[in-house]
Amino acid sequence: MVNFSWGGSYSAAAGGADSITLATANLPAHTHTGTTSSDGAHTHPIATNYGESYYGTTYPLYGTSSHSTADPTTQSAGAHTHTFTTSSVGSGTAFDNRPAYATIVLCKKD
Repeated sequence: MVNFSWGGSYSAAAGGADSITLATANLPAHTHTGTTSSDGAHTHPIATNYGESYYGTTYPLYGTSSHSTADPTTQSAGAHTHTFTTSSVGSGTAFDNRPAYATIVLCKKD
């Protein structure tokens, strides 16, 4: 800090940035919605052996204990779509958007 004879003071400062990358937190809170495409009428297999896995889910013993090409399936729900909304993201956290700068004091001696 520099003190001047007339009682003023000056503190050198620098800040800002020439480029800024926004983070998710800087965005306003929001969600996204959408609809899946229709894959037509279809069914899903139901595993009959413990430990069989379809779509990341392991099913318990159901019916026979040996794998068969005749494993039961879900009933067809016909051609359909699904609508969804994502969880909310963003919180509107403020950020400094000033360009790079440095403060200076110019003095002129008479």
